[in-house]
Amino acid sequence: MSTVTLKPVAGFCVKTTVANTQSKVFVNVAYDKNIPPPTTASTDYTEWTIPVLVSDPRKDVDKAGSSCLVFDCIYNPSIKSNITQLDSDFRLFIIELSFQRIEAQSGNTVLLTRTHIKSPNIKSKGKLEERTVTLPDPKPRLKPAHKPIIETIGDTNAEKSSLNSKPKSILKSPASGDPSSVINRPSWSWAKEPIIGDEYTIALTILVPSLTHSLHATASLDIEPRRIIFSVPSIYFLDLNIALDDAEFVALKRLRAFDVDNARAEWSVRKHTLTIYC
Repeated sequence: MSTVTLKPVAGFCVKTTVANTQSKVFVNVAYDKNIPPPTTASTDYTEWTIPVLVSDPRKDVDKAGSSCLVFDCIYNPSIKSNITQLDSDFRLFIIELSFQRIEAQSGNTVLLTRTHIKSPNIKSKGKLEERTVTLPDPKPRLKPAHKPIIETIGDTNAEKSSLNSKPKSILKSPASGDPSSVINRPSWSWAKEPIIGDEYTIALTILVPSLTHSLHATASLDIEPRRIIFSVPSIYFLDLNIALDDAEFVALKRLRAFDVDNARAEWSVRKHTLTIYC
């Protein structure tokens, strides 16, 4: 453990919203040499381990005087040379990584929208303040113990989800039969979670505040190597087809295929999230 003073230098800023409240959020990507550089053993940057320090949220106002939240995500300046243009894949990757770390730090109470990300003509929202932080030494991650494919957590009296069946490698139609009849495409995020050595699992977290025990019987979850469909008739429909050429999947599609045979999922009643590990 070491205590250092960070003097972050502004890089760029993006604007989005909180998925369930539509509150405005500004994310400042900044740099400081005290943040450890990425481990770059692979030429594929999606395989890198990229340290980032995420600030606590602070309140501010936008140009119209409306309230907003601001987060600073501070990286080692060595990544700047990879961010060459506004729409570069690496820049999008860093934005997605920043969003994931903000969501993880909030315990998934703040889930950010990916569909309408804007780049205001500012390097940072507000002044980047000096801060003294303690940087921990890296700790090895242990392989998680085997669990059922899908389990309910956060409610000891809850029944196990009726989604608790082994994911299929052949995609089938969602239970609703008509995606146009559903009313909401739930917000989602993903993270690459190390296990042991070079092994990792892909964790996709879906925000499901309207999911209840009584709706379990009508829900469906289908997993293919490059596609996931989650459906609750008249409530949710989410089709993640990462084989498509879509900016939403630019970082995710660079990873390996989903591990269909070992996939599992957890529904957190308290956090209102369904997390799929594949």
